[in-house]
Amino acid sequence: MRWWPERAIRRRAASLALGGLAACAGTAAAEDAGFMAALQARERGDMAGCGQLVLEAERRGTPLPPNGELMGADCLAAAGRFDEALALIDRHLASGRIDVDQLRERESAGLAALRAHAGWPALAARAQDAAQALAARLDGPLRAALLERAQRDQAARDAVVQAQDGPGRSAALNAMAAVDRDNTAWLRRRLAGVGWPGAARVGQDGTRAAWLLVQHADADPAFQREALAAMERAAPADRPDPAHLAMLTDRVLLAEGRPQRYGSQFETGEDGAMRLRPVEDEAGLDARRREVGLPPMADYRRMLSETYGVPVE
Repeated sequence: MRWWPERAIRRRAASLALGGLAACAGTAAAEDAGFMAALQARERGDMAGCGQLVLEAERRGTPLPPNGELMGADCLAAAGRFDEALALIDRHLASGRIDVDQLRERESAGLAALRAHAGWPALAARAQDAAQALAARLDGPLRAALLERAQRDQAARDAVVQAQDGPGRSAALNAMAAVDRDNTAWLRRRLAGVGWPGAARVGQDGTRAAWLLVQHADADPAFQREALAAMERAAPADRPDPAHLAMLTDRVLLAEGRPQRYGSQFETGEDGAMRLRPVEDEAGLDARRREVGLPPMADYRRMLSETYGVPVE
């Protein structure tokens, strides 16, 4: 896809994954589906199964989306497995993968029960200490600039979606292109000066914002390739979410005239239908998507159709 706003896609699963991937899981076994199966269990109301699947995915090192661990802890607490929920959160506080604001304020049965547990005050104190320690290590001005530019990126895309085929569409597209050009030029200068802004420098939300700017730098495919290489060279904790890396990989491959690898990129035809752009080894596509935490293609197509109200082939 060329310009759909990322947050519109993610809205489809906001109530499922505490801000995680936009996905509806299939019914595959835990060793095959990982977090996707956990989402499916949560939808069914099987909180114990959801929490256990997240624990197993963590133990295997299966990629989890942002706040995937928090969703697992929420499920475990809802199932009465408080000690495991507390321990899961503790293991990821220092990395910044637990959103401390959501931990303290998110409205959900599991987290509400966890806050009433005897172990909560000590965990809340540790979470606060971890958040302060993380903030002290970050480049605050760079993080703030990335977040502000990501907000402008998404606002520009929202305006295009809202315009649809109306008289304001052309102006909205031009405005979006101008935002992208400015963001690309700015980020290119930053990468040349300080390298990839990883989570250790700008936090999980900052590095996610940087990825978003690169993802929408389609007018400069050479820069997208350079940025992808910089992300891949970064330490594991500083790389974007594996699903995000996969989506950028697809854009880079297509710009180079090669088929995409993960099936993240669609195009809209004259008839309004969205169609998958060329993809390598389509028989193995779902397996590759599963490895990086993307949902099965059937679920992804359904989600796109529901989100944008158009046929998806």
